[in-house]
Amino acid sequence: MIRLRAMRGDDVEWVLGLDRETEGAPHWPVETYRKFLQPDEPDGALRRFALVAELDGERAGVAVGRLLLDGVENACELEWIGVEGKLRRRGVGRALMEGVEGWSREHGGLKLMLEVRAGNVAAQRLYERSGWVESGRRREYYRNPVEDAVVMERVAESGGKAS
Repeated sequence: MIRLRAMRGDDVEWVLGLDRETEGAPHWPVETYRKFLQPDEPDGALRRFALVAELDGERAGVAVGRLLLDGVENACELEWIGVEGKLRRRGVGRALMEGVEGWSREHGGLKLMLEVRAGNVAAQRLYERSGWVESGRRREYYRNPVEDAVVMERVAESGGKAS
């Protein structure tokens, strides 16, 4: 059974390890991941989130992103989703996608966005199965190797609050 929860302080080293093991991960410093543990400004427009997926009690994946409540797009950007190699193709990625969409809706998001390497066809297929569509490209966005970013979007389902 897959269970989603907010990332905790004791998850940060595990998330950092998953980041280092995963090709295409952002490879952020530990301080960046720790920012996802800090509370957002009560009246601030930027909200951060980090969800950890557990499969049968074992940490299996993570999704991190941010929501900018600008009063226009209220766009939620999925910045990274990663799943433990040995636990892939067991529904963890899909559960994380649903968790991101639910979190965004609950916090007032109207639009979901992400970017993915053009060569990461498996991830693109996962996103497409979840209702995402390609909305553009950023030429030569990635380095090592140089590759385009495919920008994908999804309109959030209604029911969110605008706070």
